[in-house]
This record gives sequence, structure tokens and C-alpha cells, in this order.
Amino acid sequence: MVPHRISLHAVCLAALGPLCLYSQQPAPAKPTHHHVQVEEEGTSTDFAHAADLLNKGDYTAAEPLLKSVTTAEPSNYAAWFDLGFVENALGKVDDSVAAYRKSIASKPGVFESNLNLGLQLAKQHDPQAETYLRAATTLTPEKDANKGLAAAWLSLGHVLEKSKPDDALAAFQKAATLAPSDPEPHLSAGPLLESANRFADAEREYKQAQSLDPKNVDAAIALATLYARPQISRCRRATTNPDSGTAAISGRAHSDGPGSRGTGELFRCHRRIPDRHQARTQRFGSTARISRCAGAGRKVRSG
Repeated sequence: MVPHRISLHAVCLAALGPLCLYSQQPAPAKPTHHHVQVEEEGTSTDFAHAADLLNKGDYTAAEPLLKSVTTAEPSNYAAWFDLGFVENALGKVDDSVAAYRKSIASKPGVFESNLNLGLQLAKQHDPQAETYLRAATTLTPEKDANKGLAAAWLSLGHVLEKSKPDDALAAFQKAATLAPSDPEPHLSAGPLLESANRFADAEREYKQAQSLDPKNVDAAIALATLYARPQISRCRRATTNPDSGTAAISGRAHSDGPGSRGTGELFRCHRRIPDRHQARTQRFGSTARISRCAGAGRKVRSG
């Protein structure tokens, strides 16, 4: 049989943050699709049609076609992968998880399948998320290897924050090494270091994030909150040092004008300082970080 040309779909929503985790969030009306053409023996016309519908964002129409393909070809891991993406886009998270499991059962060594399943399970607070995210860190992404692996390590770190904080810190360090220009791993490591009373190390992480992105409001608020801790002898630094977090936000507010985002962040920063633990939970909650980005695709070949 002449092989059909098919694709797996990588969907990365705009403006979702520095690292696009390959989690599967419901796509907006007009997501940006990137697909890779691949060869797959024995694929059906339904599969090719489903690929076209996915490119058009018509997930409702693609779903029955992909179900038909997976029924006829239960070992077609590419079809199971696309079905997992579609089910998530339609809000059927349990069905999405089941489809990704089928994809991995058909071919275990695919980075994107393991990563997406791990992230879906993380959203459900399923402890098996760790297993699949760890597996993803040992595999090779088809494209942008460092970026993909950094996403896997960052996601693993957030999953481990409460249960294995030392492992989580190690994961964030791996992510920082793989994505040296991204502030996210440093912002993620900071709260864990604060919890361990390693305030100097936390300060260093926040400052590193700020040096990578001087306009990063998260870094500025984190520093201001850190300096407001009663354990920190330089507690007034947040309002007196030009390099401090509050000063950075104040500068942004001044430059952006009244009613700007900077002004609002400054107001929220001062309100949060009396309840610092709650502030860090709101700003650095792992669930929010895991669910910031969407979509993973992979060039898939049979065999």
C-alpha cells in the first residue's frame, strides 16, 4: 500500500509564558498549528481527513474519524496521540488520558506522548504523573530538544514540589541548564529555597530571574516579599534599595503611567506582604504553572 502522508500536531498558544509546557489545554478558537509531515504505512483515508480537520481546528469532526482509525488500527500510536489531543481540546480529560495511555502502550519511547500524559495526570493530581514525566526526561524530543526537555524537567519539578522538594529543586536546576535564558526555572526554585530557610539562595534565584528578564513582575514581587520576611535583616531594602523588587515595580508603574499593570502589581505586592505564605502560594502555585501552555506534536514514523 502506498503510504499516506499524515501529521501529529504541535499547538503552542501565544503569550503563555517563556517555556511552553506541552500540556494539553483546550485550544482557543484560532490556535496556531505547526505540523510535521510523516510517513505511516497502512494509514486510512479517515486518518488523513482527521489531520486536515485538526489543521482547521475542527476537533468535533475529527474525533469520530480518529476513533474509527484507532478501532481499525489499535496499534496506531500516532492516531491515539492525535485522539488524546482532540479529547482534551473537547474537555474530555479522562478520555484524553486513556488515549495517551494507548499511544504509549503501542510505542513507549515517544517523548511527547509521555510528556502529555504526565501533564494530564498532573492536572488530575494523579501520582503517576511523576512516572511519565520522568520517562519524558530520558527521551529525545523530535524538535527543539533542549526546550522540550526543559519543559519536562520544569513540569516534573512542579509535580514534586510538595512530596520531594529536593528532587524538585534538582529538576528546576536541570531546566535552568537546558533553558539558560528563561527565568521560569529560577522563579520556581525560589519558593522551595525559602521554605527550606535558604534565603540567600532564594534571593540569588530571584535576582537571576530578574537579570534574565528585567521587566518580570513575578521576580520583582518575589524579591519584595522575600525582603519583607522578619528573618531578613534587610527588611527595609524592598522600599529603599533601587535594585529591590518593590523599586523595580515602582519604576515600571512610573514609566507605564497611572492605571498601568505596574501600578496594580505594586498595590497587590504591598497587600500581600503581611501574608507572605499566601502570596507565594498564589504567585507560584504548581497547578497554575503546569497549565500555562499547550500542545505537543512529534514526527512519527512507523517501525
